[in-house]
This record gives sequence, C-alpha cells and structure tokens, in this order.
Amino acid sequence: MKIRNSFYNWQKVDPEKEFTTEDFLYFNEGSSKIQFSPSDQMEIKKALNFDIYQEEGKGYTLYEIKNTSPYRPFTSTILYNKVNTGIKILLGENKPIYELNAEIDLLKNEEFNKFQEEKDKKTDDPAFDKIRKYIRFFFDNVSGRHGFFYFCETFEEMKEALSFHYNKIENKEELENQKEKIQRLKKENKLAKFRMVVEKHLVLPSKQGKFKMAIVKNQDPERFICTVRAFMIFRGSLFEALVHIEKTKERVLSISNEQIGIRDTQIFGNGAKNAFSEVGYEDSLPPFELF
Repeated sequence: MKIRNSFYNWQKVDPEKEFTTEDFLYFNEGSSKIQFSPSDQMEIKKALNFDIYQEEGKGYTLYEIKNTSPYRPFTSTILYNKVNTGIKILLGENKPIYELNAEIDLLKNEEFNKFQEEKDKKTDDPAFDKIRKYIRFFFDNVSGRHGFFYFCETFEEMKEALSFHYNKIENKEELENQKEKIQRLKKENKLAKFRMVVEKHLVLPSKQGKFKMAIVKNQDPERFICTVRAFMIFRGSLFEALVHIEKTKERVLSISNEQIGIRDTQIFGNGAKNAFSEVGYEDSLPPFELF
C-alpha cells in the first residue's frame, strides 16, 4: 500500500553492497535449505524512517526482501543487526517483536514517566513519536485471529486500507455487496448525500488531524507505560480503540474499548452515526473509489 509504505520510507538497496555472503548465512539461521540466496535475483528495500530499534546508528534495521528462491518465493520482512548478526523474521506473529523488545529494552521506563499523567499529551515529543512508530509497526506485522488491524491516521490511509481489504480474493463477495449498495444509492438519488457525509465526517476531521494517535489518560499506571487512542480499519469497518503498552520488558500491546469509530461525536461531529445510517452505512464502509 503506497501511503502506508511511505510511513517507513522504503528505499531499494543493492544486495551486494548492503550484505555479505555471511549475512545471508545468518538470514537462513543455519537451515539446511537455502531460504535467501544471494545467487538468485532479488529486490531488497530498507526502511529509512524506522529507527526505534537503533541507537547512534547501530542496532536493528527493517528490510523487505523479495527473493526468487524456490524455498522462499514471497516477500519477507526482517529486522537485522549487522553488528551482532541478530535477525528477526516477521511472519505475522508477535513473538519475534516481543523478544527483540526485551533484548534491547525498548521504551525505557524512565523515558516515558511523563506519559503516566493525563496532562502530558505532547504528540510532537520524540518519546511519543517512538510510541507511535512502535504501535504502527507492530500491527503492520502482527495478525490477529481474524486478520490484520490497519491503523490509520488520515482519510487517505483509511481509503487505501478499505481498498486493500475489498480487493482480496476472499472478500470478493463483500465487494460485490458494496457495489450493489452503491448502485442502490444512485437509484435512490442518495449518492450525493453520501459524498457529503463522507466529506463532513471523515475528510474534514482528517484535515484537522483528529485521526492522529493521541495519548489519553492511563487506565492503569501500575500496569501500562501509557494508553493511546487510535483508529483502525478492520474487515471493512472503521474502529476507534485504546492501545495499551505494558511495563513488561517485552512491551506487550493490548487493545480495549473497541467501538465503531463514527459513534465518537468529539471526533466525527454530532449526528455522524445517524448520517451514515441514513445512507445504509452504520457499521461497514465501502471502497471509496466506487463513487
């Protein structure tokens, strides 16, 4: 997804210049079968904007590797440390991320004491930027039981996440249902109204920065470093939720208070829920390119 990928600022790198043969041996973790082969054609991208696992230019760097090896004919996302040849291969599970958090002491307690009180809500603070990057990175690479949560901070990201959801083969029936709903709105002369609803309750709040992650009152200071309010697209619906970062060394993430986003009058304005209901979209949202 183009907009989501811009968060990381991926840049292509030359495999021969970026890695040695020894690096590839570490990538394969001593496996008897070559998983990543430097002799195969490959494309490697490095995330230039993702630095939460680095200190003074050293530490773990995030890479995407597309390899033609028959043993790994798909894109892999890895975190790799050239200094100690540590590697974490991200395959949708939380274990490698939690292990790395504990290894490098991510989000040191003393660094985030200021977030224990509700009054500290400086979203431009470097400490909060690290929290934001961690939350987005985690949910971009860890799948829940029923799929990924796509955290969104702008309308453009919501639009992209919805398109990604509906374009999946397994969601073909959902997409057809959405097309039928849009056609019905056209016949009922409600499509213009729906566009106005989207503009007022989604596009305008996005321009005002209301979808950006924000620190809120910590629900359990003894247990959590902080609590963050965030928005996400999940299975075609926009949700608002609270994300908690635990004080455990693994910096475990949890979500609570999930609700359909448009029910929050502070963010979406009064009458948002009713406005969407009138055009048949109280819960799910359509792929916006349909209209």
